[in-house]
Amino acid sequence: METEIKCPKCNDLMHEGFLLDRGAENFTFQSTWVAGKAEESFWLGLKIKDKQKINVKVFRCPKCSFLEFYAPE
Repeated sequence: METEIKCPKCNDLMHEGFLLDRGAENFTFQSTWVAGKAEESFWLGLKIKDKQKINVKVFRCPKCSFLEFYAPE
């Protein structure tokens, strides 16, 4: 995937980043896309075992603050 992406709103060059998630004990994680519909799990919040998971890349426009999300394989 190209890392030079232009903003679809104002055509400025976007900066690559990621969304930060925090878990138990304040551990930090990168946001992840999970295939399929969200299914609740009695013990763990959501059922994600055996589902496709891809880390999410986010690009932000410094001019207009637009965010664009990608889940590259």
